[in-house]
Amino acid sequence: MELENAIAIIGLSARVPGSSELSEFWSNLCEGNTAFQALSDEDIKAQGIHEKFLSQENYIKVGTGIPDTDKFDAAFFDIPAREACVLDPQQRVFLEGCWEALESAGYATERSNRSVGVFAGASMNSYWMRNLACEPEYVSSNSGFQSLLGNDKDYLATRVAYKLNLHGPAVTLQTACSTSLVAVHMACQNILLGECDMALAGGVSIKVPQEAGYFYQEGMPFSKDGKCLAFDKEGTGTIFGSGMGVVLLKSYEQAVVDNDDILAVVRGSSFNNDGNRKVGFTAPSSEGQVAAIKRALAVAEVDPKTISYIEAHGTGTNLGDPIEFQAIEEVYGQGKLPCRIGALKANIGHLETAAGIVGLIKSVLMLQHKKIPPVANFTSINPHIDIDPTRFSFNTKLEAWHSEGPRRAGVSSFGMGGTNTHIILEEANCDKVCPAESADIHREIITLSAKSSKSLENMTENLAHWLACNPEVSLQHVVATLQERRQDFTFRRAIIAKDVAQALDVMTNQPQKQMTMSSASREDIVFLFPGAGAQYVNMGRDLYRSNQVFRQAIDVCLDRFDALLNHPIRQYLDAPDEQVDALMVDLQKPNLMFPITFTFQYGFAQLFKSWGIHPKGLLGHSHGEYIIAHLAGVMDFDTVTLLVAKRAELMMKLKVGGMLVVPHSYDEVAPLIRGNHISVGAKNSKRNTVLSGEKGQLNSVKDLLETQLNCEVKWLHIDAGLHSYLVDEIYDEFYQVVDSCKLHTPQLDWVSSISGDWVSASEVTAAKYWAEHMRNTVEYAKASATLVEKFGNAVFVDLGPNQVVGELLRENHAEKNLAIVSVARSVRQKESDYDILRDALSKVWLFGYPLDWQAMGTTTQQLMPLPLPTYAFDRKTYWIEPKADSKEGADFENMTFISGVDEQESDVNTLGNRPNLMTPYTAPATATEESITDIWQKFFGINPIGSFDNFIELGGTSLLATEVIGEINKSHKCKVTLSDFLAGGNIKLVAALVSQWHAKNEEQLKLEILKELEQELAN
Repeated sequence: MELENAIAIIGLSARVPGSSELSEFWSNLCEGNTAFQALSDEDIKAQGIHEKFLSQENYIKVGTGIPDTDKFDAAFFDIPAREACVLDPQQRVFLEGCWEALESAGYATERSNRSVGVFAGASMNSYWMRNLACEPEYVSSNSGFQSLLGNDKDYLATRVAYKLNLHGPAVTLQTACSTSLVAVHMACQNILLGECDMALAGGVSIKVPQEAGYFYQEGMPFSKDGKCLAFDKEGTGTIFGSGMGVVLLKSYEQAVVDNDDILAVVRGSSFNNDGNRKVGFTAPSSEGQVAAIKRALAVAEVDPKTISYIEAHGTGTNLGDPIEFQAIEEVYGQGKLPCRIGALKANIGHLETAAGIVGLIKSVLMLQHKKIPPVANFTSINPHIDIDPTRFSFNTKLEAWHSEGPRRAGVSSFGMGGTNTHIILEEANCDKVCPAESADIHREIITLSAKSSKSLENMTENLAHWLACNPEVSLQHVVATLQERRQDFTFRRAIIAKDVAQALDVMTNQPQKQMTMSSASREDIVFLFPGAGAQYVNMGRDLYRSNQVFRQAIDVCLDRFDALLNHPIRQYLDAPDEQVDALMVDLQKPNLMFPITFTFQYGFAQLFKSWGIHPKGLLGHSHGEYIIAHLAGVMDFDTVTLLVAKRAELMMKLKVGGMLVVPHSYDEVAPLIRGNHISVGAKNSKRNTVLSGEKGQLNSVKDLLETQLNCEVKWLHIDAGLHSYLVDEIYDEFYQVVDSCKLHTPQLDWVSSISGDWVSASEVTAAKYWAEHMRNTVEYAKASATLVEKFGNAVFVDLGPNQVVGELLRENHAEKNLAIVSVARSVRQKESDYDILRDALSKVWLFGYPLDWQAMGTTTQQLMPLPLPTYAFDRKTYWIEPKADSKEGADFENMTFISGVDEQESDVNTLGNRPNLMTPYTAPATATEESITDIWQKFFGINPIGSFDNFIELGGTSLLATEVIGEINKSHKCKVTLSDFLAGGNIKLVAALVSQWHAKNEEQLKLEILKELEQELAN
């Protein structure tokens, strides 16, 4: 079977009457349910329909629509509340649907670099006509232009392309009832022509009001009894309703290569127009329909005898249904294979521009489930249709879809005005390759993220429900879909689980185990490395046994040090429990602790490198700078291991020394040790000073320090007086060793723990630096300040044992609430190294760093995404009701929109519906700032807005800026320009612009005010 010109359907979304989601839509189809709702007089009058119509016999009190068309997640699409209120509900619903279609296929992510087109259409905008157009302010001035952009059908596709950052063709098309299926045809053609890699295609139709009923008139397409009885003898017409549908399309061959979840295959499609070969402009033409169907079959290279289902246009009219059946019989009448005919309008009514796409989606669901639902309320055939001698029939119950070959369906949609389109669908028979089970550590981290806390909670609930309904699914497949095929947002949650049962338990019963955080995106990561003293026996053992990359890196180092040293060190990283205490005493010796600490750090550095995690900055405490010198390219592997080993050997020549940790600042400690032969080994923080020297000298001041400072002074696990005068005797010898090595210019930035400043190339390529580095005081407090000044918004990762340097960094900058993560286990922790590292990766992601989850896996196989629940939009009401008395006129500037957020629902109660911005909230400080803040809050529909909040980050556009500037200039009697306003960007700077203008134009302003007063007096 040749499919080289076929198109795969890989994603879809629909909002149809009577169904809140696709699974409910399918269930309703299977049960033959209808979505037609009887309306009370009160329902209809509430929509503004005059009661005089309600008593008329031909007024049909039935409606079919979708709920919450007044609601929208404006914040998700960065649309200000004011703009959202005047945006056509059709465009709002379609925008959300396009996101869902992309997300369901795994392509709603910034990581996707495919060109995506948009082909779509919408119905006549009744929201504009009923609620906005009668008000002068909506059709004139800047406000009117904003309304035009939000309500003209021309901008349906381009708005989607803009908001979702899609770079393919964006085309809004209109062919009346066949619009959305024509959109599918055009999208397929564009993909085959190579103008885009993928395409969204669909349509939307929303009536305002929906619950209004309609007038029946003989000869018109409207149903007499409030039902749509397609192809039935009792059929009198259709009911027009609201709905939306969209599919994501892609070349079939490429979809197979990319391992996409192919839902169905478009084998071929065609469209044409009747011309004038019919009785009237709105009448259908069998001849035109036959031509469109035949052309679609020819393109598909499919025998019409193999088609076993037809999704008909089926409006239930006495004129249209017989003509359509005549065309179906002429093209598909040959053959013996039974062929069922269905008509979705019998279930949900006629969705106008969206009718064709929802019929297509229904057919896709049928191919997936291999079942044919009944035609709703079908009893007997229309007498003008002779069905007995044909292979066609209409189901009255749910039946299995049997077929000798691949299941195939034809889908029709015909528009008033004569545009006919037909699509040949086929079931997807390609093998679905799922990811193999693996021991990858990150595949136990369930990641969920959203743009609001409410959405995050709903997403957690939705996923739990989905897992409960699909208990046999591989949790690793679920995790991979969430990690690799979903976009990351500000509000994040990580859940650790090894299987579906555990995941469900945590999500439903153990909220305390759900790690949740709200954090702006962090593009930088900084590595921290400790020096000696943090080591312990068996550090990293669990990880060594379970992770191949870590194990190989450790082995490389151990083999190298075995060759350089006279004693093996492997036993200290994998010792029996009964030997731990004895080995721990040995591990305090320099010739062991330095090589082992470096080996441990090297293992983690190589592991993170394999995961695609590369630091932008580095800071090492004392000996921790050697691994940094290697990572930065200053020392190659042989050089750095040689220097580590030589340094360790030379340290063994020193007099026995030690190091004390005093939990106070250097300024507090210094007066108490004055006169003693003791060196300051490290100034770590205001609560951590390390003293170094001979043990006798240190013992002499230990009791004094504890007494005077009322604290406990502890010994470090080091049998050497590092960074003290004791090192002087090996200074020259180590200098000569370094001087004999070739050092290179650093390729990464790092802060020297000795100087506390950024290193220079000339500095770290000189032997003097490394010799003095061994001797001088560690200025960690100063170094950490230097680091944080540049990388305050980074994620800081402590890659050493015992979580020492990360905690020191936190201690030094407690007020900054830094994002600090420790990847290794503290000796006191009972959790495994594996669990600690897995939790650390979760925290790195929670802090906002963009992990490349796919790079972290052991397979390069392209993931097939699971059909997990899509984004849970946090919809709020954005609506403008029509004036009860149009004579009142509109006061647009003072209008109270139906929008906003309850304080009880707010993510941060004290900050209303203010979005999560990079800048902290700052209240206005002057009267001018307060006035400008009021203006911004009115136009954005956001309260509060801070003085430093950026106009663009709030969702502002140049068009909105012109309106805001107009109000500011009017209120403050000034002339701030658009360029100056956008350059300022926040309330604080715009207020300064106003003040500057007044200072410069004070005299002119006084004259203008005086002139206005004179005119008022004259009048």
